[in-house]
Amino acid sequence: MPGTFYEISPEVMARDLGDEVVLLHATSGKYFGLDPVGARVWQLLAAGGSLEAAIEALSFEYDVSVNQLDADLRALAQELAGQGLLLPRSSGSLKNDKPLV
Repeated sequence: MPGTFYEISPEVMARDLGDEVVLLHATSGKYFGLDPVGARVWQLLAAGGSLEAAIEALSFEYDVSVNQLDADLRALAQELAGQGLLLPRSSGSLKNDKPLV
């Protein structure tokens, strides 16, 4: 299935805190927090799904337009990638098989 895929950077440690996720980028020492929606996106992308599959899944979980969801999730993924938390990858198996949390 063509799409936009990411994997968790090997420099990232993630911890589930209830319905939120806290991320630590080991090299930079920066912490990041994801709210429940961001945590769900992180979970879906970390499981190896495409960004488009995450958008589709979340369109059934939240009362939001697909266009808004698409824009928001693409912006979040770009932000996470820009911070070095997610790495773009081609489709196929994950290189980094670290557990999500």
